[in-house]
Amino acid sequence: MTVDPTAWTNKFVTITLAGGTDADSGFQKYQYKINQDGEWKDYTAPFVIDTEGLYNVYARSVDNVFNHSEEVTGVAKVDKTNPPKPIMTIEPSKWTNQSVSITLSGGTDTDKGFPNSGFQKYQYKIDNGEWKDYTAPIIVDTEGLYKFVARSVDIAANLSEEVSGEAKIDRTKPTVPIMTIEPLKWTNLLVTITLTGGNDTDKGFPNSGFQKYQYKIDDEEWKDYTQPVIVSEAGLYNVYARSIDNVNLISDEVSGQAKVDKTKPSTPTGFSTLLRNYDSLKITWSPSSDNVGVTGYDIYLGTKLIGTTTLNEYTYTGLSSDRTYKLKVVAKDEAGNFSAEGVHYAKTPLSLISSSTNHTLYVKADGTVWAWGSNGGGQLGDGTTTSKTTATQVLGLTDVVAVAAGSEHSLALKADGSVWSWGSGSLGALGTGATSSYVPTRVPGLEGIIAITASQSNSYALKSDGTVWAWGGNHYGQLGNGSIGYQYNKTSPVKVNNLTGVTALAAGMNSFVYALKTDGRVWGWGANYYNNLGIGDTQQVEPKQLDGLTEITRIVGGTTHGVFLKADGSVWMLGTVFYKFGTPYKVPGLSEVKSIAGGSGTSFAVKSDGSVWAWGINSYGQLGNGKVTPEPEQTDMVRVTDLSGVSSVAGGAKSGIASKTDGSIWTWGGNNEGHLGDGTTVQRLVPVQVQENQAPLVTLTYPLGTQESPSETDVSNPSILWNQKDAELTKFTAYQVQVLDESGGIVSDSGEVKTSLTTTTGTWLSSLKLPTFEPLQVKVRVKDESLWSEWSNTGWMEIASMFSLKLNNSLTNTIELSRPTIKSGEPTTVKLSVYGNVYGDDDIENDLLNGIAKVRVSGYTISSTESSGKFGDVELSASGNTVIDVQFHDGIAEIPLTLTVPGKQTFFSYGIAGGRI
Repeated sequence: MTVDPTAWTNKFVTITLAGGTDADSGFQKYQYKINQDGEWKDYTAPFVIDTEGLYNVYARSVDNVFNHSEEVTGVAKVDKTNPPKPIMTIEPSKWTNQSVSITLSGGTDTDKGFPNSGFQKYQYKIDNGEWKDYTAPIIVDTEGLYKFVARSVDIAANLSEEVSGEAKIDRTKPTVPIMTIEPLKWTNLLVTITLTGGNDTDKGFPNSGFQKYQYKIDDEEWKDYTQPVIVSEAGLYNVYARSIDNVNLISDEVSGQAKVDKTKPSTPTGFSTLLRNYDSLKITWSPSSDNVGVTGYDIYLGTKLIGTTTLNEYTYTGLSSDRTYKLKVVAKDEAGNFSAEGVHYAKTPLSLISSSTNHTLYVKADGTVWAWGSNGGGQLGDGTTTSKTTATQVLGLTDVVAVAAGSEHSLALKADGSVWSWGSGSLGALGTGATSSYVPTRVPGLEGIIAITASQSNSYALKSDGTVWAWGGNHYGQLGNGSIGYQYNKTSPVKVNNLTGVTALAAGMNSFVYALKTDGRVWGWGANYYNNLGIGDTQQVEPKQLDGLTEITRIVGGTTHGVFLKADGSVWMLGTVFYKFGTPYKVPGLSEVKSIAGGSGTSFAVKSDGSVWAWGINSYGQLGNGKVTPEPEQTDMVRVTDLSGVSSVAGGAKSGIASKTDGSIWTWGGNNEGHLGDGTTVQRLVPVQVQENQAPLVTLTYPLGTQESPSETDVSNPSILWNQKDAELTKFTAYQVQVLDESGGIVSDSGEVKTSLTTTTGTWLSSLKLPTFEPLQVKVRVKDESLWSEWSNTGWMEIASMFSLKLNNSLTNTIELSRPTIKSGEPTTVKLSVYGNVYGDDDIENDLLNGIAKVRVSGYTISSTESSGKFGDVELSASGNTVIDVQFHDGIAEIPLTLTVPGKQTFFSYGIAGGRI
């Protein structure tokens, strides 16, 4: 019996019988039965069992006489039932950042009343991979999302249903959150912190996914973020945030700052005015402090916000002249906190110029004072008595707001209310007790001064309380204190009697004074010879109200007359300009006037459009219209030529001065003492601009050689010559000459040589003997009374003096060659002979020259750049000029000469004459 297959199968079993024989009656057939209780059946061919089950098969042989053989048995095993699916255990089953273990279990084979084939094994595959036999728990340790499929296989190769699961490993950090802090800058309200943008990176498969945000502030514990975080308490907070995914992987941290500041900056203080002009004021203040830093300042004009700045200075523009402004500055920080107001009061100037008989003063916007013109009394304040034709700075004055020019003295008013004087004050006009001072000195006893004025020999100051103080001469009662006469001159300020509520002062050069009160009326006192007070010829020793002058806003005093500006823009005059006017009279043809001035018989007005108009005497061109009118003729109103943008004018004895809003000063008229400040003494019939003092210009005139071709001299201490140029009347007070070697090292330096010259040329003779036979550089600079010039152009020279001798009589010399024609490279001898009586440096007479002397040989030409020969031990210079040291013995020197370049050469030595070889 052959059973095929003998093992369990899930298909069918074939049973084949064979091999039956019988030796006697012979084989008849086979018979078989299935199971013990089955019936025997004749076997005719192999039969198949394909019904699931476990079958015992019996078989026998039958011979022809029906004898039965012993039975043979076999088993047919057919199993077509799938085994149960395995139990798949995935640990952990959720996302993890560790490894995952997959275990298969529970494999059996169901018994359906007979044994089935039985469990054989598990199989699994990952994703779409091949099936693998399971032998032990599977460990997954690689990041990813894996699908596991498993099945059971019985012995008959039946497959169970598949079971599946996922291994989920995530080891990638989530992305950092987006932290939005609003506002980012400092705030005085609150800060909102919002976290967004959390996700988990996809690396070709989903990761575990975003779980939550966490945040912490400074060193606090981490907290879960559920809604925007609000920070409202003042402080600087460091905020940190992170994302966490579903396997608790933590992202990198993101950080930011929450900045809440509720502290105000400090109030701006320490104000000062840097620049004052007619239409602008530049102020500065000490920087405010703040715990988080000041970011800027709000600028107010009164109550109006007009600008902002990050600097601790600001320029107010578009202002009106002669007006006090309330300037306010508020500091602010980034958080929006504002300081209390810092307040500063500053006044725009009424006038920055003042002029008198022979000099003019000018206040720059930076508060320095400049002056020009006559200086015989030191009234220019530069420490000298030299007249100046250009503006020179008055020494030691800053923060000045007004100036006043007397005849030979000057005044300055500082912003702190102090008064300073300088010049000549023989009658006490300086107010310091001194009769002269070439530099400014503070007038003692004066404080809170708001205005000044000056006349020929007097000075006046207006206090903030409206009182007036005077000092100087009193021969006409001009002190206004009720006295008159030289014996009542005052060298220190005295109070003018019976005068209060004054807002402005103006002094006339001929010892009279006007005071303007708050009610627009004018009071006057002092000399009245020209009816300039409108009271006949009587001198006025105390202030008296002048008739006919009301609604006045500006007052000025000329030499013998007064000029007055009314609120309606009209101009009035009182006094004498060739003719006396005993009562005020209106100047015809003038309106919209904003500034006035009076000179010596000439008057000026500035209209609101910035044009300047003039009338009166024009004998020096002081009307500025390009013409001259001989006295006693007067000229009616004319416009000063080519002037615009003017804010203020002043009148000199023979000139007019205009101050523009751009800071420039323009003058015209007489100029014999440099009164116009243009650098000349030339009369000007139309305005010219005042020039500031510039450093002198110097030009070297000897030597003038170049480095390649220096000027030659046989004088060992030659004279250095130069031209010097500056404005007219300039006094040159010093010069310095330097002689340098070729590399720039100093050979001789004159140092600062004091002079007092107005000449345009200069000379210097070196006291030292300069080196010989080497190129020397020479340069010079000169100084006026305040400024050094630049160094001059450089001149080059060379001292050709070989050997300094003191001579009793003339020397002679001869030159001899041992032969006139020599072969190339063959030496010959040059013999030098010196004869005569020679004095050495010890002043001892010697008959013959002995010792080492320098000898120069020149006049030859060398065409080759290679060595061309030697003179003594020295290579012949290709420049055609060779110097060697020669030893003389009793007036004789023999020097070998070797030439290597063929050709005819002529040699010269410098002759011995005038004490030099």
